[in-house]
Amino acid sequence: RMFTQSLNMEIRGALDIGSSQHKLVVAEVSKDNAIIHRILLERQCPVYLNDRLVAAGGKVLPEDVLEQSAKVLKELVESARLLGATQVAGVATAVFRKASNGQSYLKDITSKLQIHVVLVTQQIEGELGFWTACAAIQRSPSAQDSEPAPDGAAFDNLVAWDSGGGSFQLSTLPISSGSSRPSICVLQGPIGNADVLAMLSGIQKKVFESGKSPNPVSRNELEELLKGLDSVLSECFSDPSVEQAMAILRAKLVLDSTQVIGIGNHTSIFCVGRDASLKRRFSAEQIYHSAQALTTKSDADLLEYMSLRRNQIIGNEEKKTLNYAEVQTIIPKLALLCAVMRRLEISKVEYRQAMGSCAGVLLEPDFWSQNDEIATNSPIQHVSETESLQVPA
Repeated sequence: RMFTQSLNMEIRGALDIGSSQHKLVVAEVSKDNAIIHRILLERQCPVYLNDRLVAAGGKVLPEDVLEQSAKVLKELVESARLLGATQVAGVATAVFRKASNGQSYLKDITSKLQIHVVLVTQQIEGELGFWTACAAIQRSPSAQDSEPAPDGAAFDNLVAWDSGGGSFQLSTLPISSGSSRPSICVLQGPIGNADVLAMLSGIQKKVFESGKSPNPVSRNELEELLKGLDSVLSECFSDPSVEQAMAILRAKLVLDSTQVIGIGNHTSIFCVGRDASLKRRFSAEQIYHSAQALTTKSDADLLEYMSLRRNQIIGNEEKKTLNYAEVQTIIPKLALLCAVMRRLEISKVEYRQAMGSCAGVLLEPDFWSQNDEIATNSPIQHVSETESLQVPA
């Protein structure tokens, strides 16, 4: 049904068009971009774009998966408008940066659906992830629903970690920045779930195919996967281009007051980590031992095991399920989570539920027209590497 807007509020639909999931949040938001007043709808639909890109050689997205993406986006946009959304906007991420036909697809679909989509750099993706983590903290049971969006000083001790199908980002504010509107430091990771799954397929001497399961995975294969990931991460984090971000992040991670928040929905590596370890805040070694416990299990055994553990840890807080999604990626996700935590010496990560970067999109004024008209003059934009988002004033 269509919702009635409160005074000085508008209903917006925010999209996160990700590498493996397309997400939508419809919410009533203050017109000054300061607060998400209430969530009307949250939806997530799997579209395994990066899996298909990797399987096809890493250059061109196949037409059939783009058709699937277009169908899903049409349904999501229609859902938002049925609820009264006057504007629908969002971000497209890693897979569209990698694929040679990514930008042309986005230009076509945004024109057809009359929505405003920004093809963001990984820097911007990380910044949106930071503000999404802030919003996720505010939405926790201990936070006031009416509390305004935070300014930078309120989250000096936060490191936000967003990890998807094609990349990952760790974002934080610089220590003692001396600015009321500081830029956000983003450490950019070049790999996502699909890349790890492809790596595991290589270890198993199998041809990587989207949707094909690597299970059962042996303990030796897990160890080799962790070793391979550490090698990739070591090379990535020693690159001169990330030297400054690494220094800022390491200085933040050694502080006892630092809180590392992993954001994502039920298919994210952090939710899988929570379920597998039965810990809301988990260490790298807890994730490692949890992954070990899953080796030698078939898809059916993993499905039953992980479904029971999820239902055990969530209690009555969430809808219980016996359908644990993406069982083929469980061990790759745990391996990536463990490898990054070990390489960066992250002591603990806490999972917070979020629909991708949708909360950050809802509160970022650059995505939204101030005259209640959908921004269609430039249906597809690419934010340059030098641009950065700031917290809404």
